[in-house]
Amino acid sequence: MMSVPYQTLYIIYNANGIMTVFPFEFYIINTADLQVSINGITVTSGYSVSGTENVGGGDVIFIIPPASGSVVMLE
Repeated sequence: MMSVPYQTLYIIYNANGIMTVFPFEFYIINTADLQVSINGITVTSGYSVSGTENVGGGDVIFIIPPASGSVVMLE
């Protein structure tokens, strides 16, 4: 059995209206394990997730960048 090192289980970004790729550095088994929110509201579409089953994390890739000044939280 592989051990997983201690990880911060969330990350917060301030969107700039241009960036579409938001990296995370924690392990998820599938996309349902990741909650994505913008300004405190959970979003369930408009993005894809890469890096499932990767101990080093992955990326949330938005189709349309979140508006400048928005708070993007991945947890």
